[in-house]
Amino acid sequence: MTTEHVSPKQIKSFRRFFEKLLHGKDFTLIILRCHLLLEEQIRAIVDERLVNPTSLSEACLECHQWICLAEALCPADVEPILWKSAKKLNKLRNDIAHKLDPQGLNERVADFVNGFPSGIEDPNDSLQERFEKSLLSLFILMTALTEKDIIELL
Repeated sequence: MTTEHVSPKQIKSFRRFFEKLLHGKDFTLIILRCHLLLEEQIRAIVDERLVNPTSLSEACLECHQWICLAEALCPADVEPILWKSAKKLNKLRNDIAHKLDPQGLNERVADFVNGFPSGIEDPNDSLQERFEKSLLSLFILMTALTEKDIIELL
């Protein structure tokens, strides 16, 4: 995807992502914030494809269900690892949201990064930097899917 295929809506989403992510902060805070930002994009994917998206406003769907619905509304060959990684981040978020001191957080973050490498890693990057780059890559792909016309470019 090239910059001429980036919509004003996507640019607005990218700015919001960089503004809200809080680069270099605690893993827990980054996970919570990025999860919320990605959930916004997942809902936008669904909204873009439904004839009457407001009908879901009272459905009380959980994030995992939104991810599955968004995946079902996209072609099966569009970045399958994207959905697996979104579900993995959602599970990570759920685990830290319900445990004050989650065990094995660094290992689980490393597992996320290894499962969804950003493609822009530097060998000298810390786990934190690799994680943030993976989250950015996930966000970029998810944001691209909010535009139905962009799918064929991926």
